[in-house]
Amino acid sequence: MFERPHSLIDELIKEAMEQGKFAHLPGEGKPLNLQEEAHIPEHLRMAHKLLKDNDLAPDWIVEGKELREARERLIKRLRREHRRYIKALDDAQTAPSPEITRRALHMAWDMTKAALRDETEQFNRRALGYNLRIPPGIPHLEMISFGREIA
Repeated sequence: MFERPHSLIDELIKEAMEQGKFAHLPGEGKPLNLQEEAHIPEHLRMAHKLLKDNDLAPDWIVEGKELREARERLIKRLRREHRRYIKALDDAQTAPSPEITRRALHMAWDMTKAALRDETEQFNRRALGYNLRIPPGIPHLEMISFGREIA
């Protein structure tokens, strides 16, 4: 019977096994969990499974997690700052000089808005770069609409 020729890699693996270099690895002797994840393209599932089971992840997965967390923080901040501005405007009605206080608040809000808009644009650039790098079939990260969030 014809046997396939052994490659150098086959020989190196066999040698390492004989030397016990694969013994006592995490998960040794445990069955593989082959539960499919529908959101991962079929040709990438095994690679993702191996990475996940070994607490490893491709850079884009780590970046995606960081971006989702940053997105939530930024949205909360946008809404909080807008609420703070609206409350300060309401409180200004009882100030000794309501008109002067409101003008000062408008100027401060304009500066705050500019900084928040810049931060939102920076986030959206990062999100766009991420969306362009992820594999097909993975949902894109939603951009932040500055105007909608502070409305």
